[in-house]
Amino acid sequence: PWGALAGTSALAAALVALGFWLGAGREGRLLEGLSAPMSLRQKAGIALGFAFVLVILEVLDLERPPDAFVFESETVARHGRVSVLHGERDAAEAALLAATLDDDLSRAADLLGLEALGPVFVAPRADLGPSEVEHEPLDEDEPGVLVRAAWPHPGFETARFRAFTLARAIEKATEGRARHEPRVWVLVGLSHHLVSADAPPEWSRRAA
Repeated sequence: PWGALAGTSALAAALVALGFWLGAGREGRLLEGLSAPMSLRQKAGIALGFAFVLVILEVLDLERPPDAFVFESETVARHGRVSVLHGERDAAEAALLAATLDDDLSRAADLLGLEALGPVFVAPRADLGPSEVEHEPLDEDEPGVLVRAAWPHPGFETARFRAFTLARAIEKATEGRARHEPRVWVLVGLSHHLVSADAPPEWSRRAA
């Protein structure tokens, strides 16, 4: 707070000094001139000045990159490009899930010749069934995938969840083109095969 307090004090001192200068400058003629009614030309000039400032601020705001999505909670398991939000008693399971998903992303990126997939954010949602997964889209210009599932749940279908999450990450990396391909079953089949128990542990680009 000391930085904000110092800035406010400096601004107040500058405004007070400006007031004294206007009141004493040229024996008060400056203040008298400012108190006189403005002409139509002066009003138009001030309006144009305000409009110019607003346009500049809007342009600067558009050029500023958006803040990346992150979990602000302290109970988050992170591994590579995966973050899993969890309860206080589920830290070990969350760490295992994060590591597993990150491995899925790495293998898929290597197979598809991509630099990286993700990041992926996983949040629990108790009202979903054990086989249900919800994808919550982020901003178009923001990288990452946010998925919600009934995790941890006694009947939670981990393989289905991994395949769903991997497919959403591939869709995001291709800007949605993978979802609209005529043979979208390739995307779905690839995602399920990569997380299946009989999938080979190592993949190369030639494996495609």
